[in-house]
Amino acid sequence: MMLRSYLASAILFLAAVASCAAPAQVDISRQASSEASVPLQGSAAAPQPKEGVAPRQAAHVRTLSEVAQRCFPAAVVLAGPNGAATGAGVIVHEAGYILTTNGAALDGGFATMVPPKAPAPAPQKPGQPRPTPPPPAKKYPYQVIARLPQADTALLKITAEAPFAAVPLGWSDDLMLGESVFVISNPIGLPGPAMAGIISGPERLLPNTPCPLIQTNAATGKGSIGGPLINSVGRLIGLVRSKYTEKSAQDISLVIPINQIRQAVPQTLTEKKSGVLLGLTVSPLVKANVTAVEPGSPADRAGLRVGDTLTRIGGFRIGDGLHYCLALAGLKAGSEVAVEFRRGGAEHRVSLRPESAPKEEAPKTSAAK
Repeated sequence: MMLRSYLASAILFLAAVASCAAPAQVDISRQASSEASVPLQGSAAAPQPKEGVAPRQAAHVRTLSEVAQRCFPAAVVLAGPNGAATGAGVIVHEAGYILTTNGAALDGGFATMVPPKAPAPAPQKPGQPRPTPPPPAKKYPYQVIARLPQADTALLKITAEAPFAAVPLGWSDDLMLGESVFVISNPIGLPGPAMAGIISGPERLLPNTPCPLIQTNAATGKGSIGGPLINSVGRLIGLVRSKYTEKSAQDISLVIPINQIRQAVPQTLTEKKSGVLLGLTVSPLVKANVTAVEPGSPADRAGLRVGDTLTRIGGFRIGDGLHYCLALAGLKAGSEVAVEFRRGGAEHRVSLRPESAPKEEAPKTSAAK
């Protein structure tokens, strides 16, 4: 009897010891979570999983860092004619089209690429010459193509011989609370900071705002205005509009949703406002799917149909419905242009000659002072 009692006590003691050891798993999870919240300012090399971090969470940290590194070349710092910084922006097409907020875009301004974090200099030995500093970032004068008051957004254009890096557009109608995001900007002159955070609220309708805004706790400042909010798969989901400055509020940044911009661009960059007529209506919310063809138009005569997916107009690549609106700006009436599209899984190419259309003036709104 005593032996049985002794064995039972031993079993209970071992079970208690095992249960006390369980919280160690929670500590590992918290460590991984804290790693994910660190601002992403690392080098281009992906960080290695740290000892003790759960593999799944370590992979998430590595992926978010890699996404940020891929997006850095498409982020820009904006400045006015006098050289004073006005905000940030993001290149959304390789031809040099930039999205930013209306207040960050000044006529006669220029854009500079956000520099990534420079590698640490090697230790200098006595008598060695000082290393040559990197050349200053190139400045690109930009042209204000359109202002979109419905979304408090401006579309800019810069030009270079080689294609620019660009961030693909995402969607803002399926955001989730707690979803990982980050902002790339140049708030106080730091080289290429990526400020990580989460979606705190998918829709916030506040006074004096043109549309419901996204709320995030990603750190922003004056230099972040117009900068991109990017999700964990590297797609643009909004532009930073402001930081909530009530004394009782902390970590509240407000962002213009990309879907609002998707709807505003086709209202401003139409065929008539571009002065050319193709006769196409293209969905701005998905791939460049043709939703209507005007009878007797150049597109109709060339054989384009509803359901076709545009992939290129002339030398302008089209990977998104919004790109079609951008392509209109480079077309000239009477000049033949090749149109490439996908139909039923097959690639097709036709030529058409855009007609002249009575040009309508796009609505204008002054930039915020």
